[in-house]
Amino acid sequence: MPEPDEPRKERRAPKAPTGVSAKQQQRYEHRVKTAFEMLRDDDAPGAIGADEDVMMAVAEAAVGGDDESRPVTSQGQIESNMKAWEGYCAYLVIDPIRPDYESLPPAAKKREQMIYAAALPYIYVRMVPRRRAPAPAPPGTMLPCKPQNAMAILRGVKKYHADHGVETPPLFLAAKRCHELMLRYRDQWGPEALRAESKAPLTHKIICAILMVPDGEPIMPHGRPWRWSTVYGRSVRTCFHFMAQSGSRKAEVATHPKAKWGLKDYSFWHLRWRIGGKDAPNPTAAQLLSLQEGDYAVVIPASSKADQFGMRWGNRPIWLPYHPSQAINAARAFADWELTARVAPDKRRDTPLFWGAAGDGTALTQQEIELAFSRLLAHALNYDKEEAAKYSLHSFRRYLATAMMAAKCTNLQIQAALRWASEEALELYAITDESTYGSWLLRAEQQQLTATMAQHLPRPMPVIDADDACAAFMACRIDVNIEAAAGDRAHARARCLRMGGGEDWTEE
Repeated sequence: MPEPDEPRKERRAPKAPTGVSAKQQQRYEHRVKTAFEMLRDDDAPGAIGADEDVMMAVAEAAVGGDDESRPVTSQGQIESNMKAWEGYCAYLVIDPIRPDYESLPPAAKKREQMIYAAALPYIYVRMVPRRRAPAPAPPGTMLPCKPQNAMAILRGVKKYHADHGVETPPLFLAAKRCHELMLRYRDQWGPEALRAESKAPLTHKIICAILMVPDGEPIMPHGRPWRWSTVYGRSVRTCFHFMAQSGSRKAEVATHPKAKWGLKDYSFWHLRWRIGGKDAPNPTAAQLLSLQEGDYAVVIPASSKADQFGMRWGNRPIWLPYHPSQAINAARAFADWELTARVAPDKRRDTPLFWGAAGDGTALTQQEIELAFSRLLAHALNYDKEEAAKYSLHSFRRYLATAMMAAKCTNLQIQAALRWASEEALELYAITDESTYGSWLLRAEQQQLTATMAQHLPRPMPVIDADDACAAFMACRIDVNIEAAAGDRAHARARCLRMGGGEDWTEE
């Protein structure tokens, strides 16, 4: 630190990450300023003694601020959470970036808990309804958002603070308020309004109907024909086959409109082949045309939602067996796609695995794959809007989980095939079909049970000796008193050591 008589040189301003919005820049500068002032005013033992520029560098490294490194969807969610939180903080006339909870005195800690608890109803009543209420509500009645959606905003705010080194209070008071709101919500709209809204799994029949939409069918916007024979059409067909047999998510096979395709995404380098028992990372046309049963398309998993660094599943390839006639066969689709794209061996790492509508090697976008899927699905379902609304691209993933369950695959096998980080996800995605569920009940009906429990078996009444019972009670009481005294002594010893008394202490 400079001496009192030494002139203070001008401190540099914080360096914000590039590509951030004005609001993100403002939050970042505020966090750095707070951290810097804490370091500058610190006079406790071990305080930093370097000049203010070094302190500023430490503050910048500690608070971070590289929000652009998150997935685009996460960035949007964070901004939405913080917008709601900042509106609430403006209402209370408080700083939205809260102080570190652990450094506060008890009264201030209680205040922070109250601030977060009161935020829940404030945010909740201002959330915009998203869908129509079910019967018997009048037609056109909009269903309020679920209370847990407001709780999710608070958790997002808590995570935002934690990501930048700020400890926040536990949300048990807010969780209690959320529970109360959910009870009211249930009573007003019924428990069915609180159920998770998830898409149904596609069926084998629907997927086949999608893949069999006639080439040239005028299903695209403005009556334009859909062409499977184009480069784009072949890419989409391959993508559908791959999603159905790998359970890949939309974000894994297609690029978000606001993001750029990069090395973290699927490229032709991720697609390998096992032909005739030998590895073929760069297959020739002759090899692809000679594929037969026993050969495989091998896909190395790219970065994903559950494995952002590719460290969990990156060494566990997706093995796609070739079959010449199966309706859904990703290996056969990939062979056709390889023959269409004809990517040079030295370009495979830099070429997206799935191409967009331009057909020139640019990455397939999520908007493009969603548009193609929705139009093809509508045609496959004879334009039944209510039925089509049950499905999305994520239904491919649910289809594979449900189909593997029906095929009596184990939970661990399904988890490995769909690359889930935990077995709990299986409970959300895999659905038991009616025939399997019904077979459980039919088999159960055939079992002959006695339903006899141990407590129902005849037994003699116990013989109780009053003197023995009294003696056992007194012995137990003595043991408890001894254990309590030992606990008191251990507590007194620990308290003495904390106060600096060393080992010299006296039992009273």
